Amino acid sequence: MDEPVPQRQAEWPELIRRAQEGDRGALEEIIAAHESKVLHVSWKMLFDPDDARDAAQEVFMRLVKYLPSLDRERSLTGWFYRTTVNVCLDMERRRRRWAWLPFQEEDETAGRFADPASLLLEERVALSEEIDRAVRGLKQLPAKERAVLVLRDVEGLETQEVARILGSSETTVRSQASRARVHLKRILEQER
Repeated sequence: MDEPVPQRQAEWPELIRRAQEGDRGALEEIIAAHESKVLHVSWKMLFDPDDARDAAQEVFMRLVKYLPSLDRERSLTGWFYRTTVNVCLDMERRRRRWAWLPFQEEDETAGRFADPASLLLEERVALSEEIDRAVRGLKQLPAKERAVLVLRDVEGLETQEVARILGSSETTVRSQASRARVHLKRILEQER
């Protein structure tokens, strides 16, 4: 990749056009620019590093599949958020379908954030315990509520963008977010 990844929204239509015309470098730039965000959202939705990587791979395969029909003037970031959430929700549904099998037990070590190297040992332990607690709480939320919280509160997206990504109204998103926060708070309070 000789050219830097576009930093301004105005550069994306040209990059998408190049990718649609078969420029492999342009496609690689698009993927490189969105890879960490897709993995981040996937992990926060699925809580399993392997599942998150599988979801990200599926998202990028869908990018290749739907690249010819992508609208150059629409938000590519929005497309990635929407596709990532949809892939994760599909994986959740498949997971539930097979959850009764005995070999589907959860790994106790899954869902741990990497500790920032700059923290002291005591801070790492405290942060790790808080993160584990929050992750356990998020895991207990229904997938739709979890998606709203991840997109709104973790990713910091505006209500309008979350509504567009999830195919809901802004009112529904606000209601789901409010309900999810109350639900999560109750879960975390019970854990104390």
